[in-house]
Amino acid sequence: MFLDLQDHTDSASHPYEWLRIDWQLEPECLEYDGNQYFRLLDQAQAYESLGDLPYAADRYMNLGAMLYYLGEYTGAEEMMNRADSLALTANLPQIALANTINRANLLALRASTSVRTALGEPALDGHHADAIIILHKALSDSILDDFTRMLALGNLYTWDGDTAALSQAYNLAHAFGDSSSVAIYATYKAQATSETAAAKQFSDESIALITYVDDPSIIPEIYETRSHIYEVNGMSDSALYYARLNKFASDSLLRITRAQQVHAQETLRQIATVKALMKHTRQRQAWWFAGAIILIIIISATVGWILYRRSLLQRIASARASLDAMRSRRNMLAMQLRMKEMERTLKESDKAHALTPMEHDAFMTTFAELNPEFETRLREAHPHLSQSEIRLASLIACGLDNKQIARVQGIRPESVKQARWRLRSHLTLAPEVSLTSYLRSLM
Repeated sequence: MFLDLQDHTDSASHPYEWLRIDWQLEPECLEYDGNQYFRLLDQAQAYESLGDLPYAADRYMNLGAMLYYLGEYTGAEEMMNRADSLALTANLPQIALANTINRANLLALRASTSVRTALGEPALDGHHADAIIILHKALSDSILDDFTRMLALGNLYTWDGDTAALSQAYNLAHAFGDSSSVAIYATYKAQATSETAAAKQFSDESIALITYVDDPSIIPEIYETRSHIYEVNGMSDSALYYARLNKFASDSLLRITRAQQVHAQETLRQIATVKALMKHTRQRQAWWFAGAIILIIIISATVGWILYRRSLLQRIASARASLDAMRSRRNMLAMQLRMKEMERTLKESDKAHALTPMEHDAFMTTFAELNPEFETRLREAHPHLSQSEIRLASLIACGLDNKQIARVQGIRPESVKQARWRLRSHLTLAPEVSLTSYLRSLM
């Protein structure tokens, strides 16, 4: 009914019939946002870390398509290259070929010449030469599925004007029953053919399926082609009708495109902001980690130094104790030798019991030289002791028994015993503490 109305708008009975039509253009557009980007990125990284390369390659390919749509071509190329790498590693030719079509789209926009060098191809003239090279290589692969082949053929016509590729894409679209693709390729065939009747037939088909078209940028082109056909056939009213529809669709597309550009810029800004925050967080975590490592090293070095110093002090104390013990034994031996000399002197001089004052002073002088701190320590611990008690303590510390002390001092052994008892009481020693051991500890 819609087509019949357009075919009769030029009759005298229905002038400008197109004014009765209220046509609304409401294309469905993909909506991406930063949350979707990071969700896909998290999934891709998670699948890759788990070794699930097919899913990881698929997610990276979707990320590349998303960034391509948002106009971030550098990031899109990185994601697509990552998808290619994973697909080749996992031996997934289907994913690699599907990603090839996306990369061809990207290269057609960027007009990069790096692919020819990488593929070893000769230089080609034309703005989209790199994309055409990739598409021809993909189309020559026998494992390419028909739907992807249809898209590749359609893109090949768009970039290279290959009408044979367009006819194949049109036939494959019919085979699939893809109304959107049929409408698009029918419009292209109407533009490409020089026969008016054939062009009208293809245009009729695209107009009939226009509600199924999922690419809003094609709608104005369908109307423009239709208007041109009517203009060539001399149907000015119908031509004007479709020209008005083309203007309305173009204006709507312009508004949608601007909204999409604003949305894309906002999404890219959101992605860039989150990436900057993530980078800052990683840097801060790295600084914290480095600081923690440095702190651990400092603490470990400090603890190690403390333990080493403690061990060194313990070794020094042990060596000092050994040295003091050796010195004490040496002093004891010296005193014993001195005592034996005095006994021998007493025997030779045939004296009854006492030493001369000179011999006694010599003995005490020798003891003081061998134990210079004994008297000081004893006076510090017991300042109330008399000089005679200190001399007695010195003789006891030398290991002399009561008889030997009696002969040195020229008194009886019983007097020595009483003097020892008084000394012990003045020192306030417990009953279980040996007087001799206590005095030797002060040497």
